[in-house]
Amino acid sequence: MDLKKLENGTAANGTGKLATAHAYDWRSADSCVAPYEVRQDMTYDPSHGRLSSEATTLLHGSARVPEAVAQLGQINFNVEMSVSSSGAVKVDPSGTTKDYPSIEGYAYRIINGELVIQVLFKVPEQDPSKLKGPMNVPLVDNTPK
Repeated sequence: MDLKKLENGTAANGTGKLATAHAYDWRSADSCVAPYEVRQDMTYDPSHGRLSSEATTLLHGSARVPEAVAQLGQINFNVEMSVSSSGAVKVDPSGTTKDYPSIEGYAYRIINGELVIQVLFKVPEQDPSKLKGPMNVPLVDNTPK
């Protein structure tokens, strides 16, 4: 199994850019081990070709997963963030997840020589049975307005 896979594409201004990054690993779940993938899809501003947004998706399970693990449900979340040219991070309010497992997002910046850690969203973990539920829990946007 590959640990990382990078897919290149072309931005609207014609330059070659990273389109999708995949990272693969294994995770323990109730004494079973299952594969998972973290996928990042990049979007670039056509006027200057710089990164304008990135969507991260956690994919859990596949045909390779034993039936016992697959019955636990899938770990899913959808979050879209944008980063301004000054480095400010904003979370799109359409992001959703399930109530399990917990998920948190952070932005790290250096301001006046000091590390500033900004909590973007935080959803506490509920019961593992929520893996079978809908993906309708909003990722609370804690970015400054």
